Amino acid sequence: MNKYYSLIEEGLDIESSENTTKHLNKYHYVSGMFKELVSNFQIQDFLSTAPLEKIFKYENNTDIGVFFQEHENEKLPSKEIFMKNVDIPLPIWAKEFQYHLLSELYSENSCGWCLDLFVSSGKDVSLGTHIDNDDVYTVQLYGTKHWILDAPDLYRLKKLIYAQLIKRLSSSETWVNNTNQPLDFIDPTIIIMQPGDFLAIPAFALHKVTTLTEEYNLSFNVGIRQEYYWQKFLAQL
Repeated sequence: MNKYYSLIEEGLDIESSENTTKHLNKYHYVSGMFKELVSNFQIQDFLSTAPLEKIFKYENNTDIGVFFQEHENEKLPSKEIFMKNVDIPLPIWAKEFQYHLLSELYSENSCGWCLDLFVSSGKDVSLGTHIDNDDVYTVQLYGTKHWILDAPDLYRLKKLIYAQLIKRLSSSETWVNNTNQPLDFIDPTIIIMQPGDFLAIPAFALHKVTTLTEEYNLSFNVGIRQEYYWQKFLAQL
């Protein structure tokens, strides 16, 4: 996995400070990074062998299921333990890449890390416009997705919260739309994620992801929580 990480490392705009995890400043997209590896992915084999009974519906959304593992304020285990204990049904190379990202970017002083595998079926499926407090590193495994995202803006995030246009239930949750009106993008970037594409999205960036293909759609993520930066921003106001 070193060769794949080296391909993206040069393009990652990373900020770090003492005793905190590394933090993305802007998005980074690499087309076709894993194209050769995902070409061997067989969706029917996945559907027949994956423990679909373990999948849960995200935010009660009947169109999107997710395999999910969250680790709050935990030290990253050894690679051997990681590979043995992560039971998200991903190819070996995908788990190895997840671990490599975490080993390079995660600090045990961070607020936590998580792993996801999103599974959906049908076109125009979306979780809606939202803001994560995680830096998210995602790889498109199967199908095609439309991404629209703004640059992270903590001042705008504060305004949206105070205007009660977005909300979250806890510091580990995503900020979601709190109204019946769409949230406007200021200067959006649009990215079409094809199988094998890689995208890194900084925490606190407004974004929306929508499926473009009628069949199944799969992508896997690594999330590194950046709540420290949000709390630090509020304390300095």
